[in-house]
Amino acid sequence: MPVQYNKKDVKIETTYSDGKRPISGWTTEETMFFMENRYVVLKNFIPQEVIDMAMDVWKTIESNEDYMSAIFDLEEDIIASSPIDSLFKSHGAHTSPMGVMMHNYLTKKLKDKIDMQLQETYTYTRKYDRGAYLNAHTDRPSCEVSATFCLDYKSDDNTPWKIWVKNDKNYITDEKGIPYPHDWVVETSQGVPIRKRKETPGIKSISLEVGDLLLYQGPNVIHWRDTFVGEYSYHMFCHWYNALGRIKDIPHSTVEVGEGMPFPRSVLAYDGRKTRYDGHQERSHEYEIFAGQWPNQEWDAREFINNYNHIKRVEKK
Repeated sequence: MPVQYNKKDVKIETTYSDGKRPISGWTTEETMFFMENRYVVLKNFIPQEVIDMAMDVWKTIESNEDYMSAIFDLEEDIIASSPIDSLFKSHGAHTSPMGVMMHNYLTKKLKDKIDMQLQETYTYTRKYDRGAYLNAHTDRPSCEVSATFCLDYKSDDNTPWKIWVKNDKNYITDEKGIPYPHDWVVETSQGVPIRKRKETPGIKSISLEVGDLLLYQGPNVIHWRDTFVGEYSYHMFCHWYNALGRIKDIPHSTVEVGEGMPFPRSVLAYDGRKTRYDGHQERSHEYEIFAGQWPNQEWDAREFINNYNHIKRVEKK
């Protein structure tokens, strides 16, 4: 495990593959909370000087029309079926220079908190403008372990733009292994009036100040943001899969074990790109097969993606 043993304060128990012999070990409270609740908030996780470096790069790009047009896209609809008045209210970039920097930085820094072997998949960088809206949704397998954080904002009430999650159960598929319809996802989460959300099981609002980080199970948790009331909000999203987990066992997901690689590498590594620096999203043949089968998978996604059912909390130091 990547986290030092003296930082592990939660005793856990699982079983051997034969399902009979119990084994115990230790992990961190942050890791256990993430596995039990499908998310964890890491307060003051990113130092201000790192935020400043990323924003210097970002604002340099914004100030140069050629840079801006080469890296960012004016997004029509962030998530399908968004309200008409929320369209064209954001600029986004897959694998931006500051996103790659931050992704690599977080991969190393999370080793002190999260007891997993995190393999980078991709990062996305987005600036939201007034009226932006993020429709309720779940993510694809490349987002097995996801992070969202704000780098700067100017809102009318001087508070961060809240992100909402619904985590009362595993929303990757229903009990028959069929993905939930998008309309149903929205209706049962974001469609609940704000005044009633406190009474709805699993719905929580999370407010992240600059430097705070929300780590969540992207494919398994419904998440959304209501209409943004403010001038701007700068955000990044970094995604990984857990190389110690079962995601590597999904059909058409593992391609190689190379020198210095202790675990088989899934085709999800770098989201099918060659390296973290490849911004063209060049997909390997294996990744194309995987991406093509994902929406209509013949395997039970609940068994492979963020499956921690076999790990139980025993005690805390």
